[in-house]
Amino acid sequence: MILAVHTTPANAHDSKGLVPLIKKMRTEHRQEVLADKGYTSKANDEF
Repeated sequence: MILAVHTTPANAHDSKGLVPLIKKMRTEHRQEVLADKGYTSKANDEF
């Protein structure tokens, strides 16, 4: 089930789009995030 969509330009790293994507989701759906290592960053971990 698709809960939100966030697009970025091809020259942007995938990890930069994770927080904006999560913020687009309704709060009741923000329970758990599963992502591959490409989304690992200090900022994403802190969020």
